[in-house]
Amino acid sequence: MSIAKNTIINIASATAPLLIALLTIPKYLELIGAENYGIIAIILTIQSYFSFMDLGLGKSVTKEISKSNPNNNEWHCKIYWTATIAIGAISGITSAIIISLLSLSHNINLFGINQKLSNETIGAILIAIACAPILLISSVNIGALQAKQMFGKISIIQTIGSIASQTAPLVIAYNGHIDLRILIASTLAARIISLLWLIKTCRDVFTKHRKIDFNTKIFKRLINYGGWISAINFLSPLLTIIDRSIIGLIKGPIAVSAYTIPYDLVSRSMIISSSFSSALFPRLATEGNIKGSEIAKKSSAILNFASTSVVILSIIGFDTFLKFWVNSENHANSQGIGEILLIGVWINSLVIPYHTNFISNNNPKKIVIIFAIEIPIYLILLYAGIKTLGPIGAAYAWTARVLIDAAILLKLNNAISNNLKSTTSSAIFILFAFIISKKIDEIILLGIFAIALLFTYILIELRINEIARITINNFIKKQR
Repeated sequence: MSIAKNTIINIASATAPLLIALLTIPKYLELIGAENYGIIAIILTIQSYFSFMDLGLGKSVTKEISKSNPNNNEWHCKIYWTATIAIGAISGITSAIIISLLSLSHNINLFGINQKLSNETIGAILIAIACAPILLISSVNIGALQAKQMFGKISIIQTIGSIASQTAPLVIAYNGHIDLRILIASTLAARIISLLWLIKTCRDVFTKHRKIDFNTKIFKRLINYGGWISAINFLSPLLTIIDRSIIGLIKGPIAVSAYTIPYDLVSRSMIISSSFSSALFPRLATEGNIKGSEIAKKSSAILNFASTSVVILSIIGFDTFLKFWVNSENHANSQGIGEILLIGVWINSLVIPYHTNFISNNNPKKIVIIFAIEIPIYLILLYAGIKTLGPIGAAYAWTARVLIDAAILLKLNNAISNNLKSTTSSAIFILFAFIISKKIDEIILLGIFAIALLFTYILIELRINEIARITINNFIKKQR
């Protein structure tokens, strides 16, 4: 199956949960309050941070299976079991240690909240960490199925699981149960059911009628590559999600909620680039650096066209949508944040193919070094921005960090000059969209400007972006 079709499948699987989120978050906020919502956001942020404990074996499994003989199912089974056992053992021990330490901290008052809510928060964190080893196994299952190009099956499982994890806590809150421990447990229970489905699928593909087998040689191969991916997964959250934790420490959970609401909306627009990256990785894992670089160049041009189109509309319509989506108080607290973050999303999309190509064909060590250099810079920007401007300061810091990251990655791939030429027109149109969003309030007029700007961009870009034009024409021809 082609990269384009796999990308569309990935986008479709991410769109349904987005629509559910748009419908459920306002009611969820109303039922549990902004303070509880902010705390839950922090807890789920903490849990997602523990993704580094998968030892990078999800990506490593994808790479190993993709590079091996596609018909060697016995070997694929050994890779699958070796990675699964390793993750279960190491993450289980680590989680047990963390839980033991947190259990001694039950009297700590978190984020300046009352003691009852603080106790609920500690309990919810313990539940989240206890579930981490179980949920981490999903990375191996997804990685193995991606190597087999089973994006359709993954899409169905993840879509249903994501919808369930969003609606389960809402149903519980609607019935009057707003204890943070119950809400977190319901979210994680839905994710565990989704994982069991993934395991059943992998059993049918890899392990049915085959024994459990931990292979030391395979583990060494997986960990040699996966160890650096794990380091990236350890450092990456410090560059992408620590903003909410620092906002909570400096300004409190209500400020976290003010930032999280637009961030969660904006992050959904990343589904295009993340879906593209997931579909691209198995393909690039089978290619060398030279061919991989050419694929990355073409992919970046296509992704730029798609992301710019989405970001133009999103920037112009974001504040109007937010005004109707949440109450006036939450809108006032969150105003202006989304538009700044959307610029960062666009910048990030330009380098996704280069990042994917680099880690699939090179030692990821250099990416780890880049992240290590960026972290202190980002923390300084975050602290200064939040202290001075509040939550919107975190948005400026996040976008500035993304710009720095993009420049370094493009330099690493010798692609700065090429991308400056190919993205200049996109940057100009995004600037126009940003100005329009600040100068016009009337909804009908905003809609007219949004459509006019988008169509003008598409017409101009398809004339100057040959790669996007050819790719779109070829895709349309194949569908006939």
